Amino acid sequence: MGEQDLSRFGRIAQTVSLGAMTVPIETVQAFDALLDHYAAANPADVDSIPYFAQLWPAAVALAKFLVEPPAASATRRSLDGVRAVELGCGLGLPSIVAARLGAKVLAVDFHPANEPLFRRNAQLNGVVSAEYLAADWGTLPDLEPFDLVLGSDLLYERRSLDSLLSAVDRICARAGLVLFSDPGRDAVQPFIHSMESRGFRQWTHVVDECFVTEFSRRN
Repeated sequence: MGEQDLSRFGRIAQTVSLGAMTVPIETVQAFDALLDHYAAANPADVDSIPYFAQLWPAAVALAKFLVEPPAASATRRSLDGVRAVELGCGLGLPSIVAARLGAKVLAVDFHPANEPLFRRNAQLNGVVSAEYLAADWGTLPDLEPFDLVLGSDLLYERRSLDSLLSAVDRICARAGLVLFSDPGRDAVQPFIHSMESRGFRQWTHVVDECFVTEFSRRN
């Protein structure tokens, strides 16, 4: 499904309130119709279902956490000059917020129809410097390590955990920070335990009924 096919389902604008920041975002208007269309056209291709076209609660929670991190958090309110990457960025809300807070952002998503929506949302927010990479985290090219690795609602497929863990471990800088947000899926605890086994320590916070977990490497 390309950009032209996606446009058939319309777009709807909304404003996301994140405490001290408001963010305009466009999503696909007829999301259920889009999923029905896709299921009929590609019933066996579950990896390419266009879930990216919707704004999910975990992305909002992660963006809110970036704007107003709790006092006990290791996340900095100012991200000036920080190199950040968002895996499975979809509409790009956390990427856009990080960029507006001063980070140099790379947004990554594998779905071939995702980039136009991300670009549109970046444009709506005056974010012109964010880079975009069409790639799956299991096949990421060699990248210079990042200071901040972001991800929201990525733990819905247990079969993808190993490749996600490997990617995060590889692209997170030695003194970097990982922020993952999740609505409470079954794979959250296995993911946390696996990150700890790879030498990360973690702190988990609750934001709008989602779990935002910070990871940093042990010294």
